[in-house]
Amino acid sequence: GGDSTSGHALWPTAVAHIPSEGLGDELPATHDTESVAEKAAEFPFEGLDAADDVLEASARTQDEGTKVMDERLLECFLQALKTQLKKTDIPLLTSTFYRSYMLEQCPTSQKLDIKKSSYKKLSRFLAV
Repeated sequence: GGDSTSGHALWPTAVAHIPSEGLGDELPATHDTESVAEKAAEFPFEGLDAADDVLEASARTQDEGTKVMDERLLECFLQALKTQLKKTDIPLLTSTFYRSYMLEQCPTSQKLDIKKSSYKKLSRFLAV
């Protein structure tokens, strides 16, 4: 249209109609003065000890899995350097080294997955 508001004719009218009543300098309180500790004391926490135990066991298992993967990653890295990589193979991309050399060193009964290690990325592992 022939409007001079560059295509957003509704915007100026919408802004002009926003009510400003009740918007003072102070924000309304969103909670009462009762402390979190007082509210927590009223809440029945029965059965949460068992849930905490499950979470802790899960975290320990995850930590152990990460540790195992870190050890496997280092073992495959060192084995690939020692047995497969030749001076004539260098330079090569780190992704190629991981895929073609390190994964080849992992026993077939095991899986090498950098994302399940504490490093998460090959670049972090190689930087150590």
